[in-house]
Amino acid sequence: MKPYSNDLRHRIVAAYETGDYSQDEIAELFGVCQKTVSNFVRRKDETGSPDRLPRGGGRQPQLHDQARQFIAKMVEENSHVRLAHLCQRVDERFDKKVSQSTMCRVLEALDLPRKKRRSTLRSATAKGSRRHAPITK
Repeated sequence: MKPYSNDLRHRIVAAYETGDYSQDEIAELFGVCQKTVSNFVRRKDETGSPDRLPRGGGRQPQLHDQARQFIAKMVEENSHVRLAHLCQRVDERFDKKVSQSTMCRVLEALDLPRKKRRSTLRSATAKGSRRHAPITK
């Protein structure tokens, strides 16, 4: 559900501050829950504004830009490098332990391949060949 607009929040608090309506009446008038009205009023009392709070930033990246550039260079030089080896090299160079799953996410974020290229040829039997076709009479 989307957050209520700041305009609506200000109108609800303004209606409450007139003293003409109770929180229950304001909730019914604006079509919101009574707890929503009390939350907007409380936010106005605590911060001076009923505006919604900014979104949280989420988790910070495990590896800084210099480490990411190092990883990109290693993969560019050797596309067959394994995730475990990348993790080991990052730990040696930057003293930062990362798991293979974290390394996989870093490679994905850098838009780099995480799987080695296949050196073998594809199977000579195609998926739609007669060999795999159902027998009909």
